Amino acid sequence: MALDAPRCVPVAVYVCTGDPDASELLADYSSEIATARDWNVVATLRDVDRKAPLASRPGWNRVLDLLSAKAVRGVVTFSVAMLSDDADSYASLCKLFQSRGAFVCAAHETFNTASMLSNESAVDSTLLRTCKGTPVFSGSEAGTELKP
Repeated sequence: MALDAPRCVPVAVYVCTGDPDASELLADYSSEIATARDWNVVATLRDVDRKAPLASRPGWNRVLDLLSAKAVRGVVTFSVAMLSDDADSYASLCKLFQSRGAFVCAAHETFNTASMLSNESAVDSTLLRTCKGTPVFSGSEAGTELKP
């Protein structure tokens, strides 16, 4: 891709950690992952309490707003643990995004989602991609109704 060419896939970077210095480093790293894939980072959103339910986090709700408005087609985070406590919840989140034509990419795998998801019959193998060993789900276009 030429340096002056526009990046084709708009994404949001999302991190959740209580340490401000770590938040900055993890967001920068996640942005680098996105940039390396020629994705355009249009927003970087942060939350501070990983123990809070995902739906109650202000930064995450802003991510959902961006996805619903089709301002982004994906979310890049440092770790799946920033989105979920277990592989099943993460898989459900990825499937929700996939059903809306969006994707989730974790730069660092914290539990073995790749092997767990490879056994899921509902996952269309043509939509399963790899991002540093972590599954990324994608689709044709972002949905408009991501919030329940």
